[in-house]
Amino acid sequence: MTATKFNPEIQLTNASDIEAVFKDLENEYRKPTTAKPSRKALNELAAGGRAYKKHDWAGAVKHLLIAWDELPSDLNLLTLLSHSLVQLGVREQAIGVLEKAMQHHAPSAEIVSIMLQLANEMQMFDIAIKIGNILLSLDQDHANHFVNVASAYKSAERYDEAIDLCKVALSKFPEHAGLWNILAVSVNLRDGEGSGNVFFEEALRLDPENVNFLSNMAQSLVNQNQNERAMEFDRAAIKAAPDAPEPHLGLAMICFCLGEMKEAWEHYDYRLDTRRSYLQVQTYTHKLPDWGGRDLTGKTLLVASEQGIGDEVMFGNFLPFLYERAEKLVIGCATRLVPLYKRRFPNALVCTAVDKIQSGYRYRSFPEAEFAMRDGELHVDYAAQLASAARYDWLKPEDIKPHPEGFLTPDPERDAEFKDRLASVSAKPRVGIAWRSGNVSGVRRRYYPEVANFKPLMDLAEHVDFVNLQYADAEEDIRLIKEKYGVDIISFEDVDLKNDIEANLAIMNNCDLVLSVASAPAQFAIAIGVSTVVMGTHDHWWRFGNKESKVSFAKDAEIVLSDEAYDWSQAVERSAKRIAERLNLPS
Repeated sequence: MTATKFNPEIQLTNASDIEAVFKDLENEYRKPTTAKPSRKALNELAAGGRAYKKHDWAGAVKHLLIAWDELPSDLNLLTLLSHSLVQLGVREQAIGVLEKAMQHHAPSAEIVSIMLQLANEMQMFDIAIKIGNILLSLDQDHANHFVNVASAYKSAERYDEAIDLCKVALSKFPEHAGLWNILAVSVNLRDGEGSGNVFFEEALRLDPENVNFLSNMAQSLVNQNQNERAMEFDRAAIKAAPDAPEPHLGLAMICFCLGEMKEAWEHYDYRLDTRRSYLQVQTYTHKLPDWGGRDLTGKTLLVASEQGIGDEVMFGNFLPFLYERAEKLVIGCATRLVPLYKRRFPNALVCTAVDKIQSGYRYRSFPEAEFAMRDGELHVDYAAQLASAARYDWLKPEDIKPHPEGFLTPDPERDAEFKDRLASVSAKPRVGIAWRSGNVSGVRRRYYPEVANFKPLMDLAEHVDFVNLQYADAEEDIRLIKEKYGVDIISFEDVDLKNDIEANLAIMNNCDLVLSVASAPAQFAIAIGVSTVVMGTHDHWWRFGNKESKVSFAKDAEIVLSDEAYDWSQAVERSAKRIAERLNLPS
């Protein structure tokens, strides 16, 4: 049976490309000269297309598999089916489909091209590079082959090779916008933000309404602390693709930072768009109506957790206000937070969030509450996503305040334990420090200081003790600090700071001040009300427009930034100065 002509220039992440593929499929099989598949195959193909466009990956796979059984030679259909399987998170089945396809096709550029795109999607970048080099040995006549191979090199952090490949390809395809875009991304990653922006400009000259190019330029400008310019590109991306979630989220972060709260909340809703990766968004199983800011007198409200634990704690600062207003508060949260929340909210139902990945979606449930609702033991009127709960109160920067009674408190027994343990070390003031997150691979290293930047901080060691709050493995950094500066960082080797949050809070509570980068330890310190300095080289979106570098929702926290992006030497130096001032240390 005749198959549709395969287009090697399609990009699976480009909605217009996907639309074109389905039109090609439909048009080819309508031609009178084309051998007709059965009506059942055509119906399944149409149903699969409708599901695919809705990002209903399970439905797409169901229908496209049936169509492909009759049309095994159609590479466009194979591409869409494999892509749908990857989105479902069933990599083995996607690979199995490709293996079966090899029974119908000799190894060809078309098949290898599909394999390359899927390897990139599955983040198997080393394999993608090997496949890509095979592809380029078979076919160098299509620019997107070079784009996809360069993308694999870039994602594997092999930036020189990505850039060199783009240069070779651009000598053949100087008008291909995608090549200029991947060149810009790779140069920015290798040489620093802004270094490659001239190449973004060329990509946008060639394809001015490409939402990915516009969003990439916006993010680069944010990383250079140029928020106002970044807004222009995010707005242009939204105009070009109004429903694409990522430009809305980029704009939300900028609006939050600048204190434009009402607009920020509108765009921030797009974080919940199910077209995003299941790793970024969850679908709740509770089926409750949205709260929408209604009066909570006599009502029960479920607040549903979302995002990482640092964000969960940060947005949790608003929970005390809801606890006062609602007749009953139900809080669904990470397991590690359950004992803390039970202590702070004794009359609330605090229950663990449970996630299940199914059909390409992450479903989040709160079994204790949902079983009680099912059994008639609990009535809940409304639900709110945690990160949206404050939107009806935080309408302008001056609306954002800490609760008078604070948020979290350490466990009294653990607090007393670490008070004694720290007192046995010395009587000097104590500064808890957390200087990076758990993931510092690749480009993320730029977002955190290195030990080489620590001299101004370690110069304070004569007058203070430093206490490790770093819940990622910090042994090597602590060893280097001792070797380079002769300073011993107090570290409790018998404590798992990541999983034993009670110990973490107790240690922080017995510090005179906490210094942290923008990571979960900073949010925990803020939550218990300890004096906190958050250092960074980029303005934090959760500044929420505060002009005085204060953290608005905190009792006692401030943000200290460098003038230039990624200038950690200045950020650490300024932070050390603020610590000395706040603790009244000798000059």
